[in-house]
Amino acid sequence: ANRYSLAINALEPILRAKPERTDAMERMLFAQLRAGRYADASATLRAAARFLPEITATEGGRTVRVPDYSPYALAVQAIVAEIAGRPKDADNVLARAALKAPNDRGVRTTRAYLALRRDDRKALTAAATELAKESSADPVTLFYLGAVAARQQRYEPARDALQAGALADPLLGDLYIENGLRSLAIADGIKAKIEPAPGTPAGGAPPGPTGAGAAGGPGGA
Repeated sequence: ANRYSLAINALEPILRAKPERTDAMERMLFAQLRAGRYADASATLRAAARFLPEITATEGGRTVRVPDYSPYALAVQAIVAEIAGRPKDADNVLARAALKAPNDRGVRTTRAYLALRRDDRKALTAAATELAKESSADPVTLFYLGAVAARQQRYEPARDALQAGALADPLLGDLYIENGLRSLAIADGIKAKIEPAPGTPAGGAPPGPTGAGAAGGPGGA
């Protein structure tokens, strides 16, 4: 997590000088999510809202005025709402992001994350399958494919997917700790029963939306 703290420290003076920079804001959001600094991510979103036009949106049957966030920022807002225990808000925000950019990868990885956190196996399978259609070799896609296999008690395929993902991008290796170690242990014959529990991957920090945002993609940082 230290590298994300370093990224936050580097981005803070940039955003103080030019708070309207959406590319820096999105990179900051990614780093804050990975560092588990969810309140800070909310503060970053609120600060960005001052420089954005407002649009009319429908949420929960109500018409509301909301900042015109990018799909990436909306995906982060959905994750923060979910972690704060506001799943309806998370669903409303993610629905708005999907309307804005239905094929955005950040939106789709967030859908997979919410399904994993809620242990909604049907939704997780659907979301991971959609991600795999684009690239089955992407490390975050492999994480979710491994999570699907683990929850189906197909531990060897889970191990293979998680190992491949960790090798594909060692910098994202902490994504694989929770599900990866569990699946490796079971697949290699350890007898203790370890149930794949719902919750946040990587010791409390979500993978974060990937493939969205500024050039280079904060999800690939």
